[in-house]
Amino acid sequence: MSSINIYDVIRHNIKKYRKEKNITQAELAERCRVSHDYIRQIESDKVAKTFSVQTLYDISVVLDINRIAFPVSGVTSFKELKKTLHGEVTTIVTLFNKEKHE
Repeated sequence: MSSINIYDVIRHNIKKYRKEKNITQAELAERCRVSHDYIRQIESDKVAKTFSVQTLYDISVVLDINRIAFPVSGVTSFKELKKTLHGEVTTIVTLFNKEKHE
């Protein structure tokens, strides 16, 4: 398939945007209504790659960004976000695979 690890991209960007906003992991966790340990795990590259689209959405709302993995513009609902994320991931993987074989 693809060697792009979207979880690693998302982890890096969550940490980057959180720090840019001067928000601690504990503050982010509280605002997202998850545990501090869960945010720590999401940002860690040594922990299982299992976080939901809902959690991703909640984090993006708290950090006031409309992109974590890639640009997502015009999204006004969770349903639209899921559809957009699926489409964007499919596009990225397709383009990556195409470049890999050229």
